[in-house]
Amino acid sequence: MSPPELVSAPRVTAVAAHAGVAGVDSGATIATLLTMTAAVRALQGEGGMASGARFAQLVDIEGQAARLLADALSCAAGIPAHGVAGWARLADGAREFYGALVEAHARLSGLAGVVDDAVDEALPALAGAAAQRVKWELLSCGAAHRHLWLWLGAAYLAAGERFGGAVEREYLRAIAYHSAAFDQIGRSALAAADLLVAQGLSRLQLRPLDLGDALYQVTPSSWEPPRRMLAAAGDYDGHFYFVARGAADMFAGLALQLARGQLPEAVATLSPEARLALPLACQHLLRQWGDAPPQRRFRRHLLDGRLAAVSGFAALRRQIEGGGVLPPAEWLMHDVSRGGIGALVPGEAAEAVEVGDLVGLRAADGDGWHLGIVRRKRFDGMAPRLGVETLSQKPRAVTANDGQQTFDALLCDPVRKGEAVRVLAPEATLQAGVTLFIHGEGAVHALKPLDATQGGRDFDLRVYQVL
Repeated sequence: MSPPELVSAPRVTAVAAHAGVAGVDSGATIATLLTMTAAVRALQGEGGMASGARFAQLVDIEGQAARLLADALSCAAGIPAHGVAGWARLADGAREFYGALVEAHARLSGLAGVVDDAVDEALPALAGAAAQRVKWELLSCGAAHRHLWLWLGAAYLAAGERFGGAVEREYLRAIAYHSAAFDQIGRSALAAADLLVAQGLSRLQLRPLDLGDALYQVTPSSWEPPRRMLAAAGDYDGHFYFVARGAADMFAGLALQLARGQLPEAVATLSPEARLALPLACQHLLRQWGDAPPQRRFRRHLLDGRLAAVSGFAALRRQIEGGGVLPPAEWLMHDVSRGGIGALVPGEAAEAVEVGDLVGLRAADGDGWHLGIVRRKRFDGMAPRLGVETLSQKPRAVTANDGQQTFDALLCDPVRKGEAVRVLAPEATLQAGVTLFIHGEGAVHALKPLDATQGGRDFDLRVYQVL
């Protein structure tokens, strides 16, 4: 039996999807992924074909997919966020492809049932596909594969010292993706972060004992994904401990080189756009794998209720002014803390929001908008769950002028002489070193820009001092 014929891989174009950003034909990429997934599923059946022949075809298809997705990842920021050719559909397609590939290799290796002619080399192939499935689960905010960690752990235990350590390397890669919060990385930095994980693999460790420096605990014989270490663990049979200190030290050295304007040869293969995001990717991995990885600052309180939600600077400002035309989306509150809100986002509303987006939330029985930035987006059983960091509980709509142009803005803080105030404005509007004058509620205030700044898909956020 032969798999369906594959369509040709989409050609990387020189046409910019955004100004200065090379893109791929994302629609053709998605179509190719669908065809490849169908081919992999066809190869899962028996059909009279020898296991070795099926394995060879799977390896060939996987190679095509890896090249295809590497191109997409290298210019992910230039792919539209939504629509039939959008990033959301591409990430879903990649997740489904690697899920089918994991299942095919699990069958050929004998991990998913007894086979007469098991293929030994399917073990490292399964581990590699599983690592990529973990990555694309995070990037797509899709459902986790229920057998993945069990099969991956079984492959690790079965492989031992065979295959030149390839199975252990891919097991470490999967844990690295899981622990590195890839779902919190902006699309512009994904290619850089992916390369840094690959560069750091040789410095990651999986130990049978906890020496006090482990970040995660994993049990290869369990269905459960790795668990963050919140305290020193005892030594239990069957548990292994993920240590990333060596990789973190390497990233710290890289950060110093980048700050000096040096580009190490190991990362010189990145596209010009991805190189610009190297410092961001490096700092993200340092935060996740450093001596003091991120921990929740405020206690969460479970709370239900309905939330009106608006995303994007322009739509949010219209709502705050009272001139919103389109009705807000409806989210379901999940939890609250001093630092933000967790919400379940059903259906198409979830596809419209990405990590890093500016959003406004209002309780169903409330009359004020809370301003926040989406920091996390993960699938939570039935629907994506978003974590929103609060920026302001009482934002104000104002008009701003920098001496060259007048534009709409939002104030996140009260205006008090000598104190700091955060200002939101459309993307590429707030200039460094330029005094800003804001007009609102019958008064004019002069603001001196400070160094702290942040940007998103359609907004700038800068800190000023009130003069």
